[in-house]
Amino acid sequence: MMESELIKLFDQQRSRGRKVTARWFCAHAKRLMKLHYPLQADEFVASRGWRLRFCLRHKITVRRRTNGRQMPLAERLQRVNSFHRQLRAFLKARAIKVRNFHGHVIMDIHSLRA
Repeated sequence: MMESELIKLFDQQRSRGRKVTARWFCAHAKRLMKLHYPLQADEFVASRGWRLRFCLRHKITVRRRTNGRQMPLAERLQRVNSFHRQLRAFLKARAIKVRNFHGHVIMDIHSLRA
Protein backbone atom coordinates (compact mmCIF):
# COMPACT_ATOMS: atom_id res chain seq x y z
CA MET A 1 0.00 0.00 0.00
CA MET A 2 2.70 2.47 1.02
CA GLU A 3 5.06 1.38 -1.77
CA SER A 4 2.37 1.56 -4.47
CA GLU A 5 1.51 5.11 -3.40
CA LEU A 6 5.20 6.02 -3.37
CA ILE A 7 5.49 4.69 -6.93
CA LYS A 8 2.53 6.87 -7.99
CA LEU A 9 4.16 9.95 -6.45
CA PHE A 10 7.43 9.05 -8.13
CA ASP A 11 5.73 8.72 -11.54
CA GLN A 12 4.02 12.08 -11.05
CA GLN A 13 7.30 13.77 -10.22
CA ARG A 14 9.06 12.31 -13.25
CA SER A 15 6.18 13.11 -15.60
CA ARG A 16 6.40 16.75 -14.48
CA GLY A 17 10.10 16.73 -15.29
CA ARG A 18 11.18 17.13 -11.67
CA LYS A 19 14.15 15.33 -10.25
CA VAL A 20 13.72 12.59 -7.68
CA THR A 21 16.59 12.20 -5.24
CA ALA A 22 17.40 9.69 -2.53
CA ARG A 23 16.36 12.28 0.04
CA TRP A 24 13.00 12.67 -1.75
CA PHE A 25 12.40 8.89 -1.58
CA CYS A 26 13.23 8.69 2.12
CA ALA A 27 11.15 11.72 3.13
CA HIS A 28 8.08 10.56 1.22
CA ALA A 29 8.44 6.96 2.38
CA LYS A 30 8.52 8.07 6.03
CA ARG A 31 5.52 10.34 5.53
CA LEU A 32 3.52 7.56 3.86
CA MET A 33 4.48 5.09 6.59
CA LYS A 34 3.10 7.46 9.25
CA LEU A 35 -0.06 7.87 7.22
CA HIS A 36 -0.74 4.18 6.43
CA TYR A 37 1.00 2.34 9.29
CA PRO A 38 1.17 4.69 12.31
CA LEU A 39 2.10 1.91 14.76
CA GLN A 40 5.12 0.72 12.74
CA ALA A 41 6.19 4.18 11.55
CA ASP A 42 8.64 4.68 14.42
CA GLU A 43 10.44 1.42 13.58
CA PHE A 44 10.70 2.17 9.84
CA VAL A 45 14.08 3.44 8.70
CA ALA A 46 14.29 4.52 5.09
CA SER A 47 17.91 3.46 4.84
CA ARG A 48 20.12 3.31 1.78
CA GLY A 49 19.63 -0.46 1.64
CA TRP A 50 15.84 -0.12 1.78
CA ARG A 51 15.92 2.46 -1.01
CA LEU A 52 18.19 0.34 -3.21
CA ARG A 53 15.99 -2.76 -2.79
CA PHE A 54 12.85 -0.65 -3.37
CA CYS A 55 14.34 0.65 -6.62
CA LEU A 56 15.30 -2.88 -7.70
CA ARG A 57 11.81 -4.21 -6.92
CA HIS A 58 10.17 -1.50 -8.98
CA LYS A 59 12.83 -1.27 -11.72
CA ILE A 60 13.72 2.34 -10.95
CA THR A 61 17.04 3.59 -12.22
CA VAL A 62 19.02 6.66 -11.25
CA ARG A 63 19.10 9.43 -13.81
CA ARG A 64 22.37 11.20 -14.32
CA ARG A 65 22.77 14.87 -15.05
CA THR A 66 23.38 15.40 -18.75
CA ASN A 67 26.23 17.48 -20.03
CA GLY A 68 26.35 20.46 -22.36
CA ARG A 69 26.88 18.40 -25.50
CA GLN A 70 23.15 18.17 -25.84
CA MET A 71 22.93 21.92 -26.43
CA PRO A 72 22.24 23.03 -29.99
CA LEU A 73 25.36 23.62 -32.08
CA ALA A 74 24.63 27.34 -32.56
CA GLU A 75 24.46 27.87 -28.79
CA ARG A 76 27.69 25.96 -28.21
CA LEU A 77 29.52 27.97 -30.91
CA GLN A 78 28.28 31.21 -29.41
CA ARG A 79 29.65 30.22 -26.00
CA VAL A 80 32.99 29.08 -27.46
CA ASN A 81 33.41 32.29 -29.47
CA SER A 82 32.56 34.38 -26.43
CA PHE A 83 35.15 32.49 -24.38
CA HIS A 84 37.83 33.05 -27.05
CA ARG A 85 37.02 36.79 -27.25
CA GLN A 86 37.39 37.10 -23.48
CA LEU A 87 40.60 35.05 -23.50
CA ARG A 88 42.15 37.21 -26.26
CA ALA A 89 41.22 40.39 -24.35
CA PHE A 90 42.70 38.96 -21.13
CA LEU A 91 45.96 37.94 -22.81
CA LYS A 92 46.25 41.17 -24.81
CA ALA A 93 45.86 43.29 -21.68
CA ARG A 94 48.86 41.52 -20.18
CA ALA A 95 51.08 41.56 -23.33
CA ILE A 96 51.50 37.79 -23.24
CA LYS A 97 53.53 35.97 -25.87
CA VAL A 98 52.79 32.34 -26.60
CA ARG A 99 55.92 30.23 -26.96
CA ASN A 100 56.39 26.72 -28.25
CA PHE A 101 58.31 23.91 -26.57
CA HIS A 102 61.68 25.31 -27.70
CA GLY A 103 60.98 28.81 -26.42
CA HIS A 104 60.33 30.40 -29.80
CA VAL A 105 57.54 32.97 -29.93
CA ILE A 106 54.78 31.50 -32.06
CA MET A 107 52.11 34.10 -31.32
CA ASP A 108 52.23 37.62 -30.04
CA ILE A 109 48.84 38.35 -28.51
CA HIS A 110 49.17 42.06 -29.49
CA SER A 111 48.92 41.06 -33.15
CA LEU A 112 45.45 39.52 -32.69
CA ARG A 113 42.20 41.44 -33.02
CA ALA A 114 39.78 41.32 -30.09
